[in-house]
Amino acid sequence: TPSSRASYENLLTMIGSRSFLGNQATSVLRGAAEEVISTLKDPNMRDPDRHSAISKILTGKGPRVNGGLASEQYASLVQIGKGLDDYDDFASKREEKEDGGGDGGVDEEM
Repeated sequence: TPSSRASYENLLTMIGSRSFLGNQATSVLRGAAEEVISTLKDPNMRDPDRHSAISKILTGKGPRVNGGLASEQYASLVQIGKGLDDYDDFASKREEKEDGGGDGGVDEEM
């Protein structure tokens, strides 16, 4: 959806800022964004665990360490994550593709 796209672009902008990953290749930023989103959307994680995991992804440090992800920054990421309303559809399509839903392999019947 357009709102999800805008949220995703905001996430990429935030991740690409100097506070986090900075001047990295687009593929690196997109990979980090995917990790952050999957962490935010993980129903099995509690908020403090999410905060810690995302801090380590973006800063290499825990949230309580100087230079780690501040609570305000985490709150901003949570808000952006709430705007990603079609993530579950995207994730299930990605899983189907990874599980062999496509015809990328070679049959070895003889």
